[in-house]
Amino acid sequence: MADEPKTETTVTAEAGKVVFDTQEQFNDVIEARLARERKKYADYEDLRKKADTLEAEIAKRKEAELTEVEKIKKERDELQLELETIKPYQEKWEGYEKQMDEKIEKEAEGIDETQRTILDSISDRQRKMDYLSQVKGPKNAPTSRKGVTPGSITLESIKEKRENGDPSWKKDYELYREKGRA
Repeated sequence: MADEPKTETTVTAEAGKVVFDTQEQFNDVIEARLARERKKYADYEDLRKKADTLEAEIAKRKEAELTEVEKIKKERDELQLELETIKPYQEKWEGYEKQMDEKIEKEAEGIDETQRTILDSISDRQRKMDYLSQVKGPKNAPTSRKGVTPGSITLESIKEKRENGDPSWKKDYELYREKGRA
């Protein structure tokens, strides 16, 4: 009995309820309703794919931005470390420069106006010291390095410094040549 489909094809409504005479009628109505719902969400897969693509792109951009920020932070940290390393040496160097300037000014006392103009036009401190040693002569020549005067430089000491890898041999050689010994 229950397996036998009814042959009557009428649908009746009783007090707000719909009653179907056959299972086929019921299935057709359900299929129509499901088709309308499927049609409503037919482009859901396309929208989901687009949303996934956009989410992946946003994630890539965020990662790239984060990577760039990390690079900048790393570079900043390296520069900060370099600055902290250099700062004491810079302060020490500035102290040496100040001492050298004071020494040049002290040695420049007593030179005439023309020589002073020439001295002021020289920008390199070492060259100023060399100029003063030429102007004042070897006895009154200021030392550009501790204990080194043009008169104390010998060819042997220059060779020894060069063989030992001491970079000051070049300046010594220049002073040696300026005095006409080479």
